[in-house]
Order: sequence, then structure tokens, then C-alpha cells
Amino acid sequence: MAFALRRRFRVARFLLLAVAIYLSLDLLLRAQWTPPKLQTTVSASDLKEIRSVYIASTQWNSGNLLQDHWIPSLLQTVKDLKAANIEVFISIYENGSWDSTKSTLDQLRQTLGTLGVANRITLDDKSHEYIIALNESNSGWLRTAYGTEMRRIPYLANVRNEALKPLHEMTTAGERFDKLIFVNDVIFSPEDIWTLLNTHDGKYAAACALDFLNPPWNHVDAKVRGHHPPGLYDDFATRDSDGNILGSHLYPYFSSVLSRRALISGHDVPVQSCWNGIVAFDASPFQRPSNPLRFRGIPDSLAQYHVEASECCLIHYDNSLSVANGVYINPAVRVAYSAPAYAAIASTSSNEAVKGCWPTRSELLWGYWKSRWLWWARWPASAIKVWWRIRRWRSRYSDIDEPGLSCASDLAMVLKSNGWAMRGGRFE
Repeated sequence: MAFALRRRFRVARFLLLAVAIYLSLDLLLRAQWTPPKLQTTVSASDLKEIRSVYIASTQWNSGNLLQDHWIPSLLQTVKDLKAANIEVFISIYENGSWDSTKSTLDQLRQTLGTLGVANRITLDDKSHEYIIALNESNSGWLRTAYGTEMRRIPYLANVRNEALKPLHEMTTAGERFDKLIFVNDVIFSPEDIWTLLNTHDGKYAAACALDFLNPPWNHVDAKVRGHHPPGLYDDFATRDSDGNILGSHLYPYFSSVLSRRALISGHDVPVQSCWNGIVAFDASPFQRPSNPLRFRGIPDSLAQYHVEASECCLIHYDNSLSVANGVYINPAVRVAYSAPAYAAIASTSSNEAVKGCWPTRSELLWGYWKSRWLWWARWPASAIKVWWRIRRWRSRYSDIDEPGLSCASDLAMVLKSNGWAMRGGRFE
């Protein structure tokens, strides 16, 4: 008995030593990494084979950001496009804001008119409360412990489609655009737009930025980054080249070897879906005469199993060009939802302590370990849970085809009068 225990102890000690040696060697190898060398496009005149751009956006209660950052960057962007003889159309849809968003966008409409920039800015008075009470549709609803509630994702899909209505009208009239850009309520620069449009030499189904949010996800390099070290925000819509969720919110983000290697080498990152603040599309699928590409949500019957998917993820799985032309994340394009976060990560940052040092050494090493190893601790349980719920749904609704099941997450989100809310646990 004692001999058997000693033997087991020796085996366990050997295994622990082997693991420690492997992890130490792995760390030494990763210590040789250096931050990626990224290339940016500095002028609209450098855009390749682009003669027309449709810029779309949806805004809600973003008045301060619009006034201080978004509108100045947009105006400079359209001025540069016009100077490069590139046609531009601006479509913005706003509804239900109670801050200064409406008045700020109304002023923007006047400014664009003075500049001779074609645009349609729709200011809709329908609040969330009004839309929920109106109950015009039998779809887009969920039975939860709080009663029957409106799903947030189909609502957002409809809002984004409102920003595409002028594109449909112009397509019917025979007008065409080369690229479609969706811009969230993020801080960006015109250089971000040019660089994004030139992703993969302009040949893509879609190209996305990296987006960052305040507060930070970690406190690594706080002395350099202040209180805003970069943590990637939009994991809900992002799936790497293997169709997996993010390995970590820290650099290099991806569990997929292909996606991670591309990022580390400074290349455009192949993924299956993304959004990340700003996304550029090849506009042709959105301009089909019949059945143009549009945003949507997953079926209500699947959502009832406490499964949800971002409309910004599904759009790529619905896009006929995604497989043929590819979807990419351009790591040189980094935008943010707050001024301090943008100052910390932007390639055009005025903070000389930060500029050019993204990511820092410890961010690179700690992020690598977290995305490679800790991902395995959290992913399987969540993935199996979602897989089992999808399997149950398919057994009941075998006649429904859903191509975007890779976008599915263990989530439920509903619309509220003042925004939205999560619904946890099972409620079927």
C-alpha cells in the first residue's frame, strides 16, 4: 500500500514538473515577441478603386460625444472624401433620445447641406416606451419571469435597417456605392476610416476596427495607460477564424491560432464575424434588386431557450460574400467609446507615452497567457450549455434554417423604456 502511494506521488510530481517546464519554455518563447508593426492609410487620395461611399449610423442619447468628437471627425472625413473626388452619402437614424442628440444632429444636417453633402438624417420621436406599448408585431418577443417582453436584438436590427432605407431607394433609382460603412457612437479619426477601407488591399466582404471601452478590463501597465489599459469591447459580435468567441479581452484576444498569428504579425486578422465600433462592407450585397442583405435577429423560438445572437454577427453569416472575399479585423484601426480610452490606444494618439507602444510588453505576455490558457477554463461549459439548448430547439423546430448558430450566446436581452436589461437563468 505504501509503495503504491509513493509510486503515485512520484508520477504526480513528474507530471507537475513536466507542466512547469512546458509553461516556463512557453513563457520564454513569448518573451521574444514584439508589438506588431502596423500600417495606416493617411489620406483619402490613397484609397484604392473606391469612387463612392455610403456612411450609415444609428444614434441614441449620444449628444456629448457627437458634439465633442464624432461630428468633427465625420465632417473632416466627408471633406477629405470630396477632395479625393469620392462620392459620399450620410444616413443617420435617431429615435427616442432625451438628451441633446436631436438638436445636435439637426445642426449637423444643416452643416452637411451647406457643404453640399448628400444626406438623410432621420429624427424619430418614438421612444422605447412607445415602441414597446405599440406592439405592432407578433415577432420579436420573449416570455420571461417578468412577463412578455420585447427582445432587444430584433429591435436593434430594425433600427440599423432604417439607416439603410435611403440606400434601397437609391439602388432602385439606379445609383450604386462601392463601400458601405457603419459607424457606432465611437471616437475615431479620418485616418481610421481610410485605413479600414484599405484593409486587405480593399478586397473583403467586411473589415472591422478594434474597439475599446472605459472602464478597463484590467490594471496592467496602469502607469503608462493611466486607468484605461486597452481591453477589447465587442465580444458579442466577434467570432475568430474557427468560429470561437474571444479567448480574452486582452491582446492578442483570439484562441484561434490563425487569427492570433495574424494579429501578432501585424497583418489583417481573418475572422468569421466582427463589428467593433466601425465596419466597412463591400456594398454590393446590400444593393441587390431583390432580397438585399439586411440585419435581423435569430428566431424567437430559439431565443426562448435563453440563447441570443448579435445582429452584427448574423449579418456576416447571411452575407454571400463572406466566405469568398473574407471578413477581417484591421488592428491598425482602434476606436473607443470614451476620450481617455481613445487617447490610450489610438494610432493617432497625442499621448507620446502611449503612441506607438500598443500593446506594451506585459499586456502582450499576460494577454497571450489569458487568451490561450484561461479560455479553456471558461469556454467549454458555456459552449456546451448553448449547444445543448440549440440541440433541443432543433428537435422541436427542425423546419427552421438558422445559418448563424455560431453567433449564439448564453444571453437574453430585452428592451426597456430607459435602455435595455439582461434576463438571467432559464425562463422557458
